[in-house]
Amino acid sequence: MVQGLDESRFRQMLAGRRFLAETIKYIVAGCTVTICVFMFMSPLGDQHVLSDPVPNAVLESQAVRHEISAFDLSLLDSRHYVKGPAAGRFRDNLKEEFKYITAWNYAGMTNDFIIYINLIFLAYMSHRIPIIPPFMPASSHIGRNGPVLQFSDVYDVQRLREVLNWPILEWSDVKMARYNEIFDYNTSEMEGVEKEVLGCWGAQQAFDKNNRPTNTLTPGFLNLELVYTPVPFFVKLKPNYAPDTHVSFSGLASLLRPVGRAEALAAPSAKNYTSSVPHLKGQFHPPDEQLACFDNMYFVASHDTFEWQERHGPAWNLVGTEARFNPKLDELASSYLKKVFGKEEIPLYIAVHIRRTDFKNSCKGAVIEECMASLSAYGERVKQVQEDLRQQYGSSSPRGSVTEVLVSSDEEDHEFWKDVQDLGWKYVDHGAMGTVENHGLWYPSLLDIVIQSRAAGPGTDEREMVADDVVTKSLDSPPVKVAIIGSGLAGLSAAYYLSKENQKRLQGGEGPLFEVHLFEKATTLGMDSASISVPVKDGKVVRVDVPMRSFQEVKLYREIGVGFRAAHFNYSFSTIRASIKAASTTTTTDAPRLETTLLYNGRSGLKGVSRPASLPNNSPCICSTLPLFNHLAVFAISTLFLLINYLRLLFLSVPHRIWAPSQTERLDEWTRRTSPRSWISRRLGLDASWQQFISEVVVPLFSCVCTAAMEDVWAMPVEEILDYVYLGLFTPNYVASQGVQDVVARLASTLNPSHIHLSSTITSITPDPSCPSRASIRFVRSTANKEASNITSDVINGFRHVVIATQANQAIPILSSYAASVTSESSVCQINNLARCLSSFEYRSNVVVNHTDDRLAPSNMSDRRILNFICSESHSPLTTSSICVPPDYAMATHVVFSSSSNATQPQTIYQTTNPIFPPSSSSIISVSRMERAILTVSSKLALRDLFCDAAETAADATKPGPTWGHLGLKQRKRKRLGPLQGVSITPQDSRVNGAADGPRIWVCGSYAFEGIPLLEGCVASARLVVQEGIAGGVSTYS
Repeated sequence: MVQGLDESRFRQMLAGRRFLAETIKYIVAGCTVTICVFMFMSPLGDQHVLSDPVPNAVLESQAVRHEISAFDLSLLDSRHYVKGPAAGRFRDNLKEEFKYITAWNYAGMTNDFIIYINLIFLAYMSHRIPIIPPFMPASSHIGRNGPVLQFSDVYDVQRLREVLNWPILEWSDVKMARYNEIFDYNTSEMEGVEKEVLGCWGAQQAFDKNNRPTNTLTPGFLNLELVYTPVPFFVKLKPNYAPDTHVSFSGLASLLRPVGRAEALAAPSAKNYTSSVPHLKGQFHPPDEQLACFDNMYFVASHDTFEWQERHGPAWNLVGTEARFNPKLDELASSYLKKVFGKEEIPLYIAVHIRRTDFKNSCKGAVIEECMASLSAYGERVKQVQEDLRQQYGSSSPRGSVTEVLVSSDEEDHEFWKDVQDLGWKYVDHGAMGTVENHGLWYPSLLDIVIQSRAAGPGTDEREMVADDVVTKSLDSPPVKVAIIGSGLAGLSAAYYLSKENQKRLQGGEGPLFEVHLFEKATTLGMDSASISVPVKDGKVVRVDVPMRSFQEVKLYREIGVGFRAAHFNYSFSTIRASIKAASTTTTTDAPRLETTLLYNGRSGLKGVSRPASLPNNSPCICSTLPLFNHLAVFAISTLFLLINYLRLLFLSVPHRIWAPSQTERLDEWTRRTSPRSWISRRLGLDASWQQFISEVVVPLFSCVCTAAMEDVWAMPVEEILDYVYLGLFTPNYVASQGVQDVVARLASTLNPSHIHLSSTITSITPDPSCPSRASIRFVRSTANKEASNITSDVINGFRHVVIATQANQAIPILSSYAASVTSESSVCQINNLARCLSSFEYRSNVVVNHTDDRLAPSNMSDRRILNFICSESHSPLTTSSICVPPDYAMATHVVFSSSSNATQPQTIYQTTNPIFPPSSSSIISVSRMERAILTVSSKLALRDLFCDAAETAADATKPGPTWGHLGLKQRKRKRLGPLQGVSITPQDSRVNGAADGPRIWVCGSYAFEGIPLLEGCVASARLVVQEGIAGGVSTYS
């Protein structure tokens, strides 16, 4: 079992492994289709037909395998999979040699459409035949007094069958019901139709605190009485994240196999079966095996919640992108467009959908004109779309000069439509055209959907549309553009938290959506750009993160579904006692003499220490006045002194007002201040032992943790070092099970791929020339091929917010370019103050070498640990190699991979950070150079302008320094944005959360949060910038 994954999650992963292996080529092919029509449907041009769409590895029914393995259109006819016309009992009409699957709708057409494509995908995945329910009138915004609507009345089902090479049924093919009559909620009984009991799986019931399945009217319409069995916990997409109720496709598919079904029915949750039918309560009817059914398949995904919104999920790519409107409906929409534009040839147009009637309920008594977005706001967004089209296609092309605008809305106010006409925009007047009278209640909405899908949009052709680039947002205002510069963990986290804000708004929350653009100068996203894949001798490939990443805060990783495992690091401490000879050769005689002084076995000291294979004569933790009896005595005495000093360090790390250091006290000052001074302490050598413990254990450790010179560690504010010790006690470190590439992929999946700008170096930020209240991002984009490289200049306008998630020293030139383009003295002063603050953060260059040279670890195998820290006694350079750092750094060699000792050719891969002597040239796999911020007293003071303590009370706001609790322990305050966050070019506004008109600049990163610069600082600072700054909330982070 992989550590960090519970058993249920592990089973869930296994359940989907076979399917994913077989269908990955179709998912990859689908990912190239960049379409989304108003987030759920798009009548695209014809796509290629999959020649071999059925993954044989997942076939369970030999009958189905035999029937549809060949591409025979006659076998896709729905009549081939039922015994005859719709019957009074569905069981009498299903063929015994096939298995089927269905799910119930519960909301409007958008949500129901997602349910249906998920249903078809799961049917495809589990090798069952899907049965699609009709759209119900009450759920689809047309009122209760209407007929149901068949799936085939809206979509071209036959074409979808042919493209997928998969049969698709509707309930009208299987069972009789009142399909063409006004739906009666009081009775659905029909002569010749029997009520039938059907056992179903409760996908959402399992995570409802009241054990309720999703409420739906469809089973009653079909004269079905349902009994639900909750799905087991292991089908959940993110088992470690309680607030989210998404389940995984692979988990649901496992329930449809004998082993998974038996396991689920044996789970304790299976006892919570229930039914909304009174006479069936308390009766257990297991989920049907021939006709599997689920209460709700809206919250289903393969790896990320709501992945269909970003168009990267397999269900959307394989099924959703192939959906086309019914040809009759499509032709009817064409006739309407010809009448609206008054010509036979339909021109290119931009579609604007303004949904108002039911959204007015959210105004809560406010004046409607003030609550809802004005037409002028939509007009600004139309201009942005026109500009995007011009930039993409050129002003001389038809698509780059679109002027026609067509509006659809449920607004009934005649003054509203008069204002639309005054803007020169067109609209479909369904009342005047008799849409309801001639076609039915459903058709105003259906025709609007088809007409919207015909609109022109950036990156699309006449029949495709990307939702992000068209005015379809029906909330309070057009999307707000946000630029994120830098794609490290801080930048990706900011993008993720902005996507969460978008989800809140899409689910009814207040505020506009955010259109996020990510700029990265490297060719790949930054957090994983230096990582490598290394083939090893047993034929496997090992992914090596560069640099090695570990973390203690797991909330974000749980939210995005990253698998992680506890990494209980243990350490060895060694010292180079003699100068090194020429280290460029590979002979062991040229290796330096490493003496291992301490072996720490991890788990906050609970596993103790071990005796090095060769204990040196001058142990750093032993008083020099005591006699040395033998190695065992030396080890016992040194361990005693080590224990005393370690416990003393833990005691002093507790933030108590009596012995807490000042906020600016350095480590070297604190070490001298806390040295034992009593007569007996000096006689026992405890004072010397304490200082040696700090200098030869603590300082090398933090030199490696901070990747800084030991001189820098001595100058660090000790408060942060003690906090690291105190907060890390009994708190394990974690690493991503699949490496940081998994973290990057999941965080980046929240972004529109067309908004990720790689190989793009920012040259300047300037006010938008067409709208000075917004910012323009100017950058150079480099592209290269085998023949030549090409560098082009580009600019993207209209940004309301700019998040600089780069290193502080890289942000300063960007800020300087911004200040140079601003004329207001107060604005220039604000920007310069921010640049001056960032200049307080110092950086150190680091070198990371991946290699196979075991000389950079303790020579004795028994002394090697996962992390091996090595220092040099000499202050003179040990080598002239360009990949080495001065000897005042502590070198850390991490064992990242080690083959089994039983292997015929054992192999070990090491990652050495800041080598003070080089590995042999033949052993080097990769060399990476990077910079990292170091913590200094001046940077700690400067940080108050970026993030500071949130005052809990008015009295707290006037108290400088820390707040102490009743027991004298320091109270950890929540954080808020500092005064230099969100600086604006608007002269009259310098407040962080004011109603500014100009663009705002924010900074985040590991350096920009309290404590030692670590990954946690990236996440925390990005979260605060988004939640408190950009989204305009008042949240704090503790």
